[in-house]
Parts: sequence; structure tokens; C-alpha cells
Amino acid sequence: MNKIVKLTLFFVVAIILVSCERYPLTDVAGLHPRVKKWPSVFYVYDDEIKTKGSFEPKIWMGSRFLQNGDDRDVLNFKCTEGAMGAYCIKMSWNDNNPYQFAGWGLSVTEYEGGRTDMSTSGYNCLEFYAKGYLTEGCIFEIAVPSSGGGNDRKVITKSDLSSGWTKFEIPLTGKTMNYWNAMEYYISVNMYRENDSVQTGGGTVYIDNIRYCKK
Repeated sequence: MNKIVKLTLFFVVAIILVSCERYPLTDVAGLHPRVKKWPSVFYVYDDEIKTKGSFEPKIWMGSRFLQNGDDRDVLNFKCTEGAMGAYCIKMSWNDNNPYQFAGWGLSVTEYEGGRTDMSTSGYNCLEFYAKGYLTEGCIFEIAVPSSGGGNDRKVITKSDLSSGWTKFEIPLTGKTMNYWNAMEYYISVNMYRENDSVQTGGGTVYIDNIRYCKK
């Protein structure tokens, strides 16, 4: 009986430790709100959305066509095409008028207007992998939205992408970290025209292993 009890306790502790490494302790159910330790690497997406917030992307106004659930070629979080693991994110945009951009974000909570305090996280970089293709004049961008109005971002153009996975980094500055205490979205992902008045052919981009880390 003692062996069974010890084994049970071992597995319970192991599960708790794994959960705390994957997610901020403040997002683990049942913990006191004063516990604010963040893992050394915080995965926003790795085979699935891992934010512990909303498990559905927030589609920006003006790109509601991304919500077409029947068209997984438009926005697919369970894409298996060349994924680094089991799945990756696939986003396509054909730049048809009147849609001059396509965009979505991953919120920190399930509730509209919810915020979280990341000021004790110590993260200074957002990393992700991407591949795919863009037509001339089409921009793909991942940003860290800030309540201060600015944001740290990575702008990717046609020449930055290929058919193989490429690692990208977004060094975080005061644009983000000065407002770490009121984060509403972990990431914002957008495709848009480099020149508002010039229509492009759009493109398709695959994204994987999106994570905050300490450099």
C-alpha cells in the first residue's frame, strides 16, 4: 500500500511540475494569485494554443472572413503540412478587395478586455519559426501588442521566406516591457499591403513554436 501511495504522490508532483514549466503559475487553476513565477520559456503555440487563455484566436475587425470555419486553408491551427511537430498554424490571404489586410491575435484570457501582468516574467525576446511564400508588396508581421500604443514586431517580406523553416526573433524593448503590467494579447499576427493603394497577390505563411524566452 505504501508503494502505491508513494507512486501516486510522485505522479501528482510530476504533473504539477510539468504544468508549471509550460504555463505561468498564475494561470494554473487553484493557485493563490500572489504566486507569480513564469517559466524560463513560455510557449504561446506549439502544436496547439498554449496560452491558458482563450483557445480561439481573436479576429480583428475588417478581416472577419478568417472566421469561416469551413475553409481551413484560410486560417488553420491544426495544419499538418510540414509541421515541425504534430501541427503548425497556416494562414492564407488573397488580398481581394475590400479586405486590405488579414489579422488575428491570441488573448491572455477568455474574456474581452482581460489583462495580465508580465512585469516579473523576465522575457526579452519572442521567437517563432515560419515558412511559406508572399507575393511582391505583401507583408507578414508578428507583433507583441502593447497598451502603450506602440509594439515590438517582426516584418517579413517575400525574400525572408522559403519552403523550409526559418527562425525569427523579436527583441523586446520599452515599447513592450514598459507596459508589461497590462498585457491584453500575447501576439498579433497580420498580413497586409506594403502600399495601401496597390493590391498584391497575398500569400500563405506557416508558423510554429511561438515562444517567449530570456536571452
